[in-house]
Formats: sequence, C-alpha cells, structure tokens
Amino acid sequence: MRPCLFWPQFRRKVFKMGMHPRWVRSDLVTSTTQRTVDRQFLFKPDPFIRNLIGASAARALAKFPVLIYWLETNINHEQAGIAPVDDSPAAATNLVRFKQLFHRLVAQGVNDYLDREGAVFSSRSRDVHCVDNESVEDRYFYALLNPVKDGLCDRIRHWGGFSSYASVCEGRHETYTYIDLTAWHHAGGKRAKIPKKAFEKTISLQFSVLPGWESLTLSQRQTRIRRRVRELEAQYRAEREAAGRFAMTRSEEHTSELQSPNTI
Repeated sequence: MRPCLFWPQFRRKVFKMGMHPRWVRSDLVTSTTQRTVDRQFLFKPDPFIRNLIGASAARALAKFPVLIYWLETNINHEQAGIAPVDDSPAAATNLVRFKQLFHRLVAQGVNDYLDREGAVFSSRSRDVHCVDNESVEDRYFYALLNPVKDGLCDRIRHWGGFSSYASVCEGRHETYTYIDLTAWHHAGGKRAKIPKKAFEKTISLQFSVLPGWESLTLSQRQTRIRRRVRELEAQYRAEREAAGRFAMTRSEEHTSELQSPNTI
C-alpha cells in the first residue's frame, strides 16, 4: 500500500504552492528554473541587476538559511540549486520562504530600476529533484554554462549577468550592496531628510559545496569545474560554428541593446 502524502509523518514536507503540492526533501538538491513574465529580457547584463540579484539572495539567505549550490541568470530566467539545511520542519519552511523573499526583493528592485509595474516572474518555477550526485553536477553545469549554450558569450567568465563562476571557480570574494529601507524609515525617512545612501549596507553570498565534493580541497574543486567548463565551452563553440552561428563578443555583451517586444 502506497503511503498517503498527508499522513502525519509526511505532512511537514509537503507544501501547497498554487494548488500544486510540492515535496521539500532535505536529502535531494532541487534544481529550479524561474522565468521572467512573457520571457522579457529583464536580466540582461547590467551592473545594477547583477548587484540586485546577489544582494537579494544574500539577504534572503540571512533570514531563511538554506543550502545554495548555484545561482545563475540568463537574460530572461534564473536557475538555482538549493536544499534545506537539515530534515527539520523549520528547514523545509525556510526553503520555501527563501524563494519567496528572494523573488520579492528581485521583483521590487527590477521594477524600481526600470520604472515598470506588474509581475517580473512567471507564475511558478519548474523544480526538478536531483536524485544523485551525477544529476546534481549535470544540472549545475547546465545552469552555469547556459549563457554560453545560448550564444550570449563565448566563455562564461565573460558573462556580464549574475553568475556564481567568479566566486566558486576563481575564488573571488564578491560583495553586494543594498539600502536598508527599514532602518531608513525608523530614522525618519523623508521627514528627517536623511539620504537613503546613508543606510547602504554590504553583504556577501555563500555557496555550498556540491554533494560528493566535500572531500576535495578548494583547489581541486576549482580545477574540476574549470576543466568541465572548458570542455562544454568547446562543445558549444563547435556546435555554433557547425550551424554558422557566432557568440556575442565580450564588448558586444555590454553595449548591445537586447530588446524584447514586451520589454518596457
């Protein structure tokens, strides 16, 4: 007899999101893909957007601890690999709350920056459970090299959008800034004529080591990632050349105006 999802021992791991029950498993990495509404190019390479995504993830992580294995963006979607920190009901709840807060902060920042209104993300993310370490690695490298696969850049180190590559593979300590609006309002806000810049804070984002890689040293992990990245970059380059397509150059990535028909 198959167990019912709503028996007491299972209830704490099931969450209803938009009428679709979803499992939250501490022993599995969840690979998520969240697209922008109408696939608008809201995450195209831009220093502000890059900082916004990093700061939003770090702020959500500080409030709702989870394991973040990767966080990558393409021009119209975000991909992440996350898991609860343990098997407790609180940890399962934190994973859901992390996603909610992260996406809310990003949406607010994007709308303010682009002077737009309405939804930023489509209705629901596509979540895939990675059942073993091999599938985790497959999803990780797919997400990491997604801009290269799509021909937006020839090498991932040249990608101007948000990526974990510099932090995880090159060992850079990247920091992000945000305005603590709560503190600003408590200090009087507009009435006190205090500039928001005075409440700017700096925060960093910590990525977790991929499952199965814990015994490797930092240098070994970085070497392993760089080797696989070079292999995939060469594979995608060969596929583009065979199809008569070319990747955007590094300079073009930062100067071209990628325009979506639906972008305001």
